[in-house]
Amino acid sequence: MSKGYLAFVLHAHLPYVRHPEYDSFLEERWLFEAITETYVPLVQLLERVCTEGVRCQVTLSVSPSLLAMLEDPLLQERYAAHLAKCIELSERELERTRHEGHFHHLAGFYRQFFQGAQDVFVKRYRGRLATAFKRFHDAGVIELATTTATHMLMPLFAAQPRAVAARTLPLMLTCPACGRANPAEASFCMGCGGALRVTATAHEVRKTVTALFCDLVGSTALGETHDPEVLRPLLERYFGRLKRGPEPPEVVTLEPKSLGEKRFYAEADTSPTVRVWWQGVPIVHKDFAVLDLLTDVLSGRTGRLTKALVLDKKIANNASAYVNPQKYGGIVGAEVTVKDGQEPSTVEAALYEVLDKLKTELVPDQELQKVKNQAKANAYRRLSNGTFIMFQLLQNEGMGDWKMINSQSEAVDAVTAADIQRAAKQYFTRETRAVGIFTRKAADAAGASAEDPDILALPEQARPMAKQALARLGAEKDATKLKEQMDQMRAQASQVPPQIRPLFDLMLRKGEERLAELAKEGKK
Repeated sequence: MSKGYLAFVLHAHLPYVRHPEYDSFLEERWLFEAITETYVPLVQLLERVCTEGVRCQVTLSVSPSLLAMLEDPLLQERYAAHLAKCIELSERELERTRHEGHFHHLAGFYRQFFQGAQDVFVKRYRGRLATAFKRFHDAGVIELATTTATHMLMPLFAAQPRAVAARTLPLMLTCPACGRANPAEASFCMGCGGALRVTATAHEVRKTVTALFCDLVGSTALGETHDPEVLRPLLERYFGRLKRGPEPPEVVTLEPKSLGEKRFYAEADTSPTVRVWWQGVPIVHKDFAVLDLLTDVLSGRTGRLTKALVLDKKIANNASAYVNPQKYGGIVGAEVTVKDGQEPSTVEAALYEVLDKLKTELVPDQELQKVKNQAKANAYRRLSNGTFIMFQLLQNEGMGDWKMINSQSEAVDAVTAADIQRAAKQYFTRETRAVGIFTRKAADAAGASAEDPDILALPEQARPMAKQALARLGAEKDATKLKEQMDQMRAQASQVPPQIRPLFDLMLRKGEERLAELAKEGKK
């Protein structure tokens, strides 16, 4: 068998979603999220490739519609404002979750993530990511390509061959010996004379697959503003010609009945955590609403787990419970972050005490009504947006019955205190649970003070974030880039919340020390 070739081609495309007639438009968020989650991280990665001198052979195709939006001043301005709002929100979340361990760390991650995107988009490239891609192309890191102006559904244009031809590139044959492009009708390379066509054996013949793609610009907005009976004929006009494929065989994925408790112990660079999972029920089961309310009784700032473990006994930083129904089965889970100095076994025992109380005592009417009101209010909020409704219908239909969107509130109302007590007895059993105990690595727990006492001086929830940030500082070899980061931190010093100030000051000091080290090494 002859050798082949492997080409990495990244394709960047989005439909045109610019809507200047509105101050804020839902479909523009599609572009903003793509920039934040895909294009800016790609720019950051390619910058590292350039800095480290890595040989890279990647082709990036950018569609005209996406390129037009990336170069549009209005969308550039709106995206910069979107990033500022995301940073503001993440800072408020840092304040709100300052006593909530993992959530506080997550909020810090997102603030750093959004600030990194702002640094790339606003400060380094002044809103023009297209110039960044051109820079990498000129440096030989990537090869830029483009596409047709639109993604058309070819079968619908069968009667207009000129339109199809205008959007179809002529077929070219690449010589396997010298790489030259040759006309489709050529049998031998016009450069080296080598054979362009090789007769394949029977097992090497590949089956031709046709993929159809239909992209309706503005379809989300149409679905939110038009009556379904008006929208349906429009969708049928485009999608009606696509033949429905055969129904795939149903695959039942159901966990076998548990014969006893399962336990595992893990070490990680994280706060000690106790996690417990019990076998649950599918989403269409009569007890789904019961378990949903049961976990609501346990969770939240006023939930039983927080009151007992965080506020009263002060042995945990946060605690919550949740239900995760699937099509054929499900999970009921609880997670508790252990407070520094406490034993996970003590926290686990206290968790079971709270659950056992649900088995022996009925939930008071006022407490039950509170969680019912919260559940119905959340269900009502999910009906405020057409996109949210669409996702609920898809999820409900895929895992059970789409009509659940109309019946879930009634199912919640029908739950009684006796139902919750019965479910606690039936599902919170030793035989059906799996327990995970996560503790810090021995080296981190015992030797942290010897390695870096500055980290131990920080609040417990800030230590994992500090370790990661200091590791990145130690690995930074570009003095110019590091100095820019330090200048940005100093400019933001007045906006740092008091609870983050110790971590901020440590990062600033360690950054200056790293700059001094790079200066001694002669790095620039």
